[in-house]
Amino acid sequence: MNDTYVELLIRRKHSILPVLLRNLLIVAGVLALLAAFLLTGSIVLFLVGAILLGLAYLVNFNKIIEYEYLYLDKHLTIDRIQNQSRRKTVAEYDLTTMELFAPASSGRMAAYQGRNDIKTVDYSTGEKDSSPYALIIKVNNQLQKVLLEVNDELFEQISKVAPRVTFRD
Repeated sequence: MNDTYVELLIRRKHSILPVLLRNLLIVAGVLALLAAFLLTGSIVLFLVGAILLGLAYLVNFNKIIEYEYLYLDKHLTIDRIQNQSRRKTVAEYDLTTMELFAPASSGRMAAYQGRNDIKTVDYSTGEKDSSPYALIIKVNNQLQKVLLEVNDELFEQISKVAPRVTFRD
């Protein structure tokens, strides 16, 4: 058995927008509940407050997002982990159908820039100073540009699958 296994965990950059939205929903929900209790019998305000607090909970649930890359014998699986509690497989790629793997800012990506037939999915950290790699791969007869943050070990394993289309630049 000569299977290769690499696991890499990437934490997505936090955005301030969900935190602000959550806080706004909490304040509005609490105010609606207080108004419902002060106006005794206002079921509508009570329901609005409960709905706003429920929405605040849902916004808070997507606050921390991590991606886990699992490489096993020419297959790359990407899982999304929300708030360190829920895991969902969001993508699986057979790297034998890979067309190009290089830094996203590389000149080699110029042939794929601006094309309407390529779907872009981002599984990177989302930080401005990061340097994600772009994986151009065919999935269900459609090209996808997959943005990834890779370490040296994962890069080496991917380059062993298709060394002629893998570039470090």
